[in-house]
Amino acid sequence: MPRIDQLSKLFRAIAQHDLEQAKTIAGEIATAEEGRGHHTAAQALRGSLHANGHNGSYVYSNIDRGRARS
Repeated sequence: MPRIDQLSKLFRAIAQHDLEQAKTIAGEIATAEEGRGHHTAAQALRGSLHANGHNGSYVYSNIDRGRARS
């Protein structure tokens, strides 16, 4: 789980429409999660930074499969 100060910085950047800063902070959060051993979460977070929703290694979960059928 990201720290509150990281999330606050991310939300502030989004509120100020500073997308480059938001992307940087989001990348830092993903790296921190990976460092905690949460590799799948880090991968999904990094994938969310791309307009198409994946970075080439996105994990296609059961939730995604359910949405695809809707």
